[in-house]
Amino acid sequence: MFMLMEAAFAVLWARRGAGPDVVFGTVAANRSPAEFDELIGMFVNTLVVRVAPGPDEAFPDLLARVRLQTLEDLDHQHVPFDVLVKRLNPKRSGGETPLFQAMLGGQNNESMILELDGLDVTALDLPDHTAMAKVDVLLEVLEQGEEILLRWTYNADLFHRETVTALAEQLTGLLAELAAARP
Repeated sequence: MFMLMEAAFAVLWARRGAGPDVVFGTVAANRSPAEFDELIGMFVNTLVVRVAPGPDEAFPDLLARVRLQTLEDLDHQHVPFDVLVKRLNPKRSGGETPLFQAMLGGQNNESMILELDGLDVTALDLPDHTAMAKVDVLLEVLEQGEEILLRWTYNADLFHRETVTALAEQLTGLLAELAAARP
């Protein structure tokens, strides 16, 4: 599912004028190398995804390419993001992340209910996501059973709510097209 969303996200940005070579970030949360197996905590790294959707490329072909590229990218997830930035040495701007401005995240873990003896635990709703944007635009794909929720976080200094709503509508339209075309 996540690779499908990567391909659809790239098509969305290509259609929105990002050009034929779409670059965005994503997160890998795995425990490699094996030396980390016994450590406590969550190990997360930022990966740079580069997708070049061809103007006449069939989506299944694009999806196959994205799948292969993602698997290759995951082979290098142990390389710290800051090391990658240093090696590539991109032109820097204080107001932007150095390699991408859009990010795609995914969550397919079931919600956990924390039960502790003698304590009442309550989940808190987070404040408005626009106030917490770490990149220009973040799309989180949340798989909850048979449902898929899309949560957009964006920098309100750069995007109007209507613009992000239009992005969301275009993406859901694209996904509906793909679902209808599926044999």
